Amino acid sequence: EERRVARFEEAIRVMKALWTQESATVAGDFWKIEEARMLPKPIQKPHIPIVFGGHAEAALRRAVRLGDGWMAAGSISTEQSIDSLKQIRGFLKEAGRDESKFMLSKRLYIAVDDDEAKARAKLSEALAYMYGARDFQGMGVAGAPGRIVEVVGRIREAGARHLVLNVLYDPLDQMEAVTSRVVPQL
Repeated sequence: EERRVARFEEAIRVMKALWTQESATVAGDFWKIEEARMLPKPIQKPHIPIVFGGHAEAALRRAVRLGDGWMAAGSISTEQSIDSLKQIRGFLKEAGRDESKFMLSKRLYIAVDDDEAKARAKLSEALAYMYGARDFQGMGVAGAPGRIVEVVGRIREAGARHLVLNVLYDPLDQMEAVTSRVVPQL
């Protein structure tokens, strides 16, 4: 585990060097590059935003130390995501990082239907297909637009400023419901 994290962190250093320097030299434990060049360079400056995931304290601290943002996975419950958002905001403050310049986000699986039980059943079926058998009760949100807006509001109150509303079944019908019935309430 420790070596994987060290390799990962060193890879971030190598990528940042290649993205920001005309000619990069990095002498690490895993990569040794000398006067390496990479073209084309990213348009974004100083480099492409690096957005991390993970919910363990070490992963959240790593995101603050090395990243430009953090995204709560769709496979993590809303409550866990809210807890992690609160925790990472504390770490940002601790590190003296400007929260407004750090993307806090959440992927939220959604199912829009006035019949909440039907929506939950369809969402759970789609999640079971993606993730295998397990309990999906806290994962995503299913129901009428007002229910979805309420959950999105709680996530935004916890600090997320970027949300990916991810439909998993009947994509055309679900996207139509999201754009016509959910988004106007946000």
